[in-house]
Amino acid sequence: TLGAIATTAAILALILPIILSLYFQLGKNHKIKPLIFIGFAVGTLAMFLTLGKAAILSLGLGLGYLFIKLKNKRIIFILAALLFIVLSFIFFSSYFSGLLERISQVFISANTQFRILEYKTGWKLIKDNLWFGVGTGQQIYYFKKLLNFDTAQLVNNFFLQAWIDFGVIGLAIVVLMFGNICQRAINLFKSIKPAELTIAGGFIAALIVSLVNGLTEVTFFALPYAIIFWSLMGIFY
Repeated sequence: TLGAIATTAAILALILPIILSLYFQLGKNHKIKPLIFIGFAVGTLAMFLTLGKAAILSLGLGLGYLFIKLKNKRIIFILAALLFIVLSFIFFSSYFSGLLERISQVFISANTQFRILEYKTGWKLIKDNLWFGVGTGQQIYYFKKLLNFDTAQLVNNFFLQAWIDFGVIGLAIVVLMFGNICQRAINLFKSIKPAELTIAGGFIAALIVSLVNGLTEVTFFALPYAIIFWSLMGIFY
């Protein structure tokens, strides 16, 4: 499963778009609005300091969606992003440099090579157990055996993990589940009141974040993340 830092970063990436959309949703004179902005800023900084590439990428795509949807807030987005980059470079230069170095080596790093090895091994298991998979929890056993590892972990891709564990049937269930959530979200977004479009956009952005993060990490196998995700989806509906 995910480590504590990775789980924290993934959760922050999930909830930050909703916090930002709530900030924009509230009126100018709302008393709690400054606290919400501070919470968003602190949460973004905390996630940045984890240097989690997957979380940062997924949050960037989620905020990019909000940037497209909230046309009247684009100037604020641009100024805030520039301010964050400048302040990060000045006060957290070592973290900023570390992140740039990790990004520049993303295709050649040992971590990437290990992910590729995971995918190759996972695909071998899939081909040998196409329809019904290897069963819940058995993937770790097979990885230890095939890779000659003393320890092993879940594959860093929620959908691939479901395919290995439960075969084509399990993958189809997961895809249908996410497809159903996305379709319901789209239909709801079309029918929602104009006054609620901003906060609804935040939930859609969170859904995008979870989908992207699930392609690079086993987020939904981390119980705290799963609880928060399904709670947010319930609130959204």
